[in-house]
Amino acid sequence: MTGTSVELTFSDREVVSFIADKSVSLLEAARKNGVHLASDCLSGTCQTCKCAMTGGEIAYEDERAISLDDGARAAGAILPCQAKPVSDAIKLNLPYTRTSQLPRRARKFLITAIKRVSDSVFEVIGKCEGGRMFAYLPGQYVNLTVPGTTIIRSYSMMTPPEQDEIGFLIRTLPNGAMSTYLSTSAKAGDVLPMTGPFGTFYRRRETGTCIMIAGGTGLAPVLSMLRERARRRDTAGPIVIAFGVNTDRDLFYRTELEALKATFPDLHVLVAAMSHGDGWRDSTGTAVDLLTGDLVGVPSAATAYLCGPPPMVESARHKLLEMGVSRAQIFAEEFQPTGAN
Repeated sequence: MTGTSVELTFSDREVVSFIADKSVSLLEAARKNGVHLASDCLSGTCQTCKCAMTGGEIAYEDERAISLDDGARAAGAILPCQAKPVSDAIKLNLPYTRTSQLPRRARKFLITAIKRVSDSVFEVIGKCEGGRMFAYLPGQYVNLTVPGTTIIRSYSMMTPPEQDEIGFLIRTLPNGAMSTYLSTSAKAGDVLPMTGPFGTFYRRRETGTCIMIAGGTGLAPVLSMLRERARRRDTAGPIVIAFGVNTDRDLFYRTELEALKATFPDLHVLVAAMSHGDGWRDSTGTAVDLLTGDLVGVPSAATAYLCGPPPMVESARHKLLEMGVSRAQIFAEEFQPTGAN
């Protein structure tokens, strides 16, 4: 093995694994793999990064710089900012959640492109003003302020982390503040106040089949997760996307979803509309209604991501539990309306 297999267990029992280069610290190796760990001094003195090693072996380049006493070391404490992996496998327990270490601050979102992708959905693409991207987990969201107002709306990214652009799918509602702005005056070059990232709905380590159920613009975080997997070349294993919209005129990104099959060899895309015209070739009903037929045999080890209106999420959760999926492996985000959009 050229590197070390590192397994991190966060305080909420989320487990993250990656391969660490033995020539760099565990803190740096985690960062290179998109995992942000607690840190401050980076010199082994403040102990902000302190965690417990439950398996494996590490070494410090300069033992004199390490502020841990003998008792702490005997109990398994290490300082990842200075610790380099020695063994081929290491296990660490971290006294905080993964999302707690993502920096949240005020930023500016610069719109670079806007287009309507269905009767009810806008695609909005942009970047951080100044060009410096921020860290987030696929599935998380940010808050955007409607220009000229103090009204704040929350939107999940549809793009993966660690790329130059950020993309959103925004549903329009009659007389909605953001809807009115996008429909009447929004243009490339506009700048919107933005804060985040927020949310505990993000991709976990999947076991078995990955089921992704999305209603309307709930497709955004699903796309972020899949695109992040594609970027990391993590394309193996069965994936089912059940995507539902209200009417056929609300459907968007059908071509984009089908194109993902070229990247994910075992991807199955299912689409449903509650109402549609005579030319509709997909299913009639909701995204949850798609959980039938061959999908009934999904093993209990499956991991499911649900995102959309609260009734859809609750119905999907109930259906998955009936199918035998473990409650601990069902992760959900409800798109709660905040006044008008």
